[in-house]
Amino acid sequence: MGVSNVSFGLPIRDAVNSTFFASALENGLSAAIMNPYSADMMKTYYAFRALHGMDENCADYIGYMTNLAEVTQTVQK
Repeated sequence: MGVSNVSFGLPIRDAVNSTFFASALENGLSAAIMNPYSADMMKTYYAFRALHGMDENCADYIGYMTNLAEVTQTVQK
């Protein structure tokens, strides 16, 4: 499924795309065409996996979010 197709012409597309992506995952999406460089999309992906028992001890979620926080802090300095 092309996740971003739903948001053409809308402002702040990442918000619509990540919400649609979460809904699609909830309904069984197993393969998506999406932007892996979108922080919103990746946060949704890791959070979904953590909340649905697909990420033991939330290890992937913690690793991704820790790395994201470090990158964000470095950019803001």
